[in-house]
Amino acid sequence: MKTWRQLHTTYVFQSPYFNIRRDVCQLPHGLAIDDYYVYEAPDIVMVFALTPEYEVLLVEQYKHGIGKICIELPAGMMQIGEDETPLAAARREFMEETGYDAATYEPLGKLIHNPTRANNYVHAFLALDAFLDGQQNLDPNEDIQVHCVPLTQVLAWVREGRIAAADSVAVVYMAYDILKQRDILK
Repeated sequence: MKTWRQLHTTYVFQSPYFNIRRDVCQLPHGLAIDDYYVYEAPDIVMVFALTPEYEVLLVEQYKHGIGKICIELPAGMMQIGEDETPLAAARREFMEETGYDAATYEPLGKLIHNPTRANNYVHAFLALDAFLDGQQNLDPNEDIQVHCVPLTQVLAWVREGRIAAADSVAVVYMAYDILKQRDILK
């Protein structure tokens, strides 16, 4: 396999949150594509948090892109222009969205968010022994309801489509795999 050659780039939209660029590319066999659009965005962090009572913290909120209320794992963007590590961003976003913190955070992996149209990654973390540490600190455009769901129910929620966002689904399965290996989940 060979990569495409990028011949020219023009930014068609720029904002503090994301950019959209138009690339002119040449494929390895010579075909030129004049208008390949790429969504440039900061990396995302996502947390699968488990309390000592074996409950998983989920967030429910309206997502305008799909126009629906969704249940997902706590997540958010890394700070633009800051030297924030994925771990620091995961902890910050988890605390802001839920009011919870955790005794430990472990990296689960780094996923490609959307390799066809975007250039960012999702950094997934497993947070163990999550505990209420304060109140939510939501952005003005956020209205988030926190759910503490028994660990035994979360996979059923995925199968039923109650948790349907692809990144959350992937991270749920990654976390379940680790928890099974550690005999936390039977």
